[in-house]
Amino acid sequence: MESKLPKNWVKTSPLEISKIIRGVSYGKSDAFQFEFDNSCLILRGGNIQDGEIVDGKDNVYVSVDLIKNEQFIQKHDVVIVGSTGSKNLIGKAATSSFESDKISFGAFLMNIRASETIDKRYFSYYFQTNYYREAIRNLAGGVNINNIRKEYIENLYFPLPPLAEQNRIVEKLDRLFAQLEILKTSMAKVPLLLKDFRQQVLTQAVTGKLTEEWRKGKELDSTTDLLKKIEIRRKKNDTITLLKKLDEIYNDNSKSVIYNIPSEWKEINLDRVCEKFSYGTSTKSDNEGEYVVLRMGNLQNGKIDWSDLKYTSEKSEFEKYKLEKGDVLFNRTNSPELVGKTSVYEGEKESIYAGYLIKIWNFKELNSYYLNYVLNSNFAKKWCSEVKSDGVSQSNINAQKLSKFTIPFPSPEEQQEIVNRVESLFAKADAIEQQYKILKAKIDTLPQAILHKAFKGELTEQLDTDGDSRELLKQIQELKNSTVKPKKATTKKVKNYPEGDGALGMVAESKK
Repeated sequence: MESKLPKNWVKTSPLEISKIIRGVSYGKSDAFQFEFDNSCLILRGGNIQDGEIVDGKDNVYVSVDLIKNEQFIQKHDVVIVGSTGSKNLIGKAATSSFESDKISFGAFLMNIRASETIDKRYFSYYFQTNYYREAIRNLAGGVNINNIRKEYIENLYFPLPPLAEQNRIVEKLDRLFAQLEILKTSMAKVPLLLKDFRQQVLTQAVTGKLTEEWRKGKELDSTTDLLKKIEIRRKKNDTITLLKKLDEIYNDNSKSVIYNIPSEWKEINLDRVCEKFSYGTSTKSDNEGEYVVLRMGNLQNGKIDWSDLKYTSEKSEFEKYKLEKGDVLFNRTNSPELVGKTSVYEGEKESIYAGYLIKIWNFKELNSYYLNYVLNSNFAKKWCSEVKSDGVSQSNINAQKLSKFTIPFPSPEEQQEIVNRVESLFAKADAIEQQYKILKAKIDTLPQAILHKAFKGELTEQLDTDGDSRELLKQIQELKNSTVKPKKATTKKVKNYPEGDGALGMVAESKK
């Protein structure tokens, strides 16, 4: 930030234009989780969020007798985290939008109160700049804890314009940041719209509406004949000991598609068109090895995510659990929102799969990519939420339950057409999402770019009528020299802390 300043600006420091107030120290026996007569809420690190003071969890109250007058929060105070075990949190700052004689701050926080002679809002914006945060992170460091010394703040470089320009800068910053918030709110809808669009596509796909016009006038393979051929082939290839299992498959009546499908399609359980459903390896995986072990975290949005991988070098495990291109993987366990995630393995790297995944061995008549789209539809997600069994801490859908999931079964030709159309529409959605991410990244950098220009004197015009900030600095110094330290107000001692519960919200209290 340090650079040549406009001619009517001056380089100064917080020491010259503000006062640093240390937080309240109190003992364990002084702190309570509830309000009581003559109590004061103590702000802590958790109350400092995104540049604002917010209500927090596990509020702490102490007697107002422990608070000095200057330690009560005033409007436009800058409260910062002065001591913490995290270097990322040290120096985190928030500006108070209220004042209250019932709210103060703890010893791990510091309060920087700007001179009445300057625009306090201009002063507070400074503590949201990257320049400030980086300077503090570089200065504050300890073996086990990070601390900000008073002089770290006092000696920071601070560019001070004349008061009239401070006002103009604040007005423009407020306007620009308000516009940014509107833009961010609008942008936040894009991922939701894209998610909804993809689900609408999948809904159209599994109900046959996506290929409704394409299907007209075409002579497609009969799904009834296909299923009969699969049954005959299975009975010829399977041993006699498996015939009971085949009877279970072909005599099952648990089909339950909850939506209408074209008359040419069939409603079937998944085991009708799959050979088997197998669990993956239970061998422990490592950060290095010869073969990738795909886990539930690698199943993302219907595709394999290769960014966080584990490995094994066990040749026997690879031979037993080796994946082939086109295999569909199903996540069978973990939290409810993760159960049912699926992806298609496309053979990018030699891989096996972990034990909490199920590999679906589908016959050639069932297109793997079509199946993957069916399993990613909202209909499948609803089914997963209904049939999963709740364990102690995890939900689970085993292979037997998965085998009885009902799917809409069109001809292989139509399955491929559905896949082509879904891929085309998803590609358009992906392109929009990529543009969104690029734009969002640019928008995310705008606040700091705007602040940088503001404190270099490039955000607003300099006017000769504004005067010189050197004169302003002299006024501040004269005011500091003439200020008499106020005496602490006396309050009635509280001998007994009454019992109670609940917590009065800070903002609500401040407005009373």
